[in-house]
Amino acid sequence: MDTMVRTHVLLPKKLLTEVDSRIGEGKRSETITALLSDWLRREQLMEAFEAVVGSEPPKDVPPEWLSTEGSVEWVRAQRRVQSPRERRIQAWIDEQVGVTGEAP
Repeated sequence: MDTMVRTHVLLPKKLLTEVDSRIGEGKRSETITALLSDWLRREQLMEAFEAVVGSEPPKDVPPEWLSTEGSVEWVRAQRRVQSPRERRIQAWIDEQVGVTGEAP
């Protein structure tokens, strides 16, 4: 664990009272550390995302992935494809329903 240092932070009394009622006194540092760590991680992810936005796409991806419309259609096509397990389940359902379309 990193060395802890003391810092002085001013917070509105109402906010601090609400926080203390939820986490209990004595856990402020732990809670603030967790919240700031999460915030910093999100900031780092956004910076990384922004760094690659607009960059040249990889050469080895399917061409349909290069546009939003193509990506949407690719996902829809993948959802329409049945796995062997799904085909067996559908065959069983069809067998149960039979020709009439009604369950036995």
